[in-house]
Amino acid sequence: MINKINFCGNVYQTTKVQQTSNSNEIAQIQKEADEKNRDVFIYAQDKYYDGKSCYYGIEIDDRNKLVFNRTFDFKFPDCSEVNSIYSLEDYKSL
Repeated sequence: MINKINFCGNVYQTTKVQQTSNSNEIAQIQKEADEKNRDVFIYAQDKYYDGKSCYYGIEIDDRNKLVFNRTFDFKFPDCSEVNSIYSLEDYKSL
């Protein structure tokens, strides 16, 4: 069954992401979605060696009719932007 998207700050995940995601990280994404009143669909996840994750998703803003490709990076939070550009300095600490 497909749930109707109601644009009130829901976070949807693929089954694979849901099985491997960190509940605290998803809760932070949920909090941001609630604050912006946007729905987020997480379709992929990368894990760092220290257990933190980077989530790739689509953010939907129904009021302004916008869809954003979005990265939620919990290792490098400053890179959690729409169409982020990562510098070489970000990877030196890995």
